[in-house]
Amino acid sequence: MKALAAVLVVFAALTTPAVAQVVGTADSIAVALRDYGLKADKGVDDDGDPKIQSRIDGVHFSIWFYGCEDATCSSVEFRAGFDLDSPLSAAKVNEWNRTKRFGKAWIDDEGDPFLEMLVPLAEDGMSDSGFELVLDMWRVGTSEFSAFIGW
Repeated sequence: MKALAAVLVVFAALTTPAVAQVVGTADSIAVALRDYGLKADKGVDDDGDPKIQSRIDGVHFSIWFYGCEDATCSSVEFRAGFDLDSPLSAAKVNEWNRTKRFGKAWIDDEGDPFLEMLVPLAEDGMSDSGFELVLDMWRVGTSEFSAFIGW
C-alpha cells in the first residue's frame, strides 16, 4: 500500500504546477541529481541522446533519455548493472519481477542482472519534490535489489 501511495504522489507531481521544475533535459536532471547529493557525469549515447552516469549508495547507474526533440526528452530510464561472479538464474529474476512493483530486472547473456526504472516526463516537467521521490524510490530499489542478488 505504501508503494501505491508513493506512485500516486509521483504522478500527481507530474501534473502539479510548481515553481521549480525538472524537465526532460540532461542539464535539469543533472542539477536535480546534484541537489540530491549525487554526482552527475553527462555524456551521450550511441544515438547522440544525452546520458548521465551516477552512483547511489555504492551502485553505479546510468540515466538514458528517450523521445528526445531538441534538448527535451519525454522519458528517462534509470539502469544499473551488476557484474556477478556466478550467473543469476532466470527464475531468480522472475521472482523479483513477480514480487516487486518498481524496478524491472533482467539478465544479460552472461547472466549478469540489471535493474531498470522508467520515468515518464510531462511536457512541462516534474516538480523538484516529485523527482526527489523518484530518486528515493530508485535508492530503495537498488538497495533491495543488491540484497536480493547477494551483491
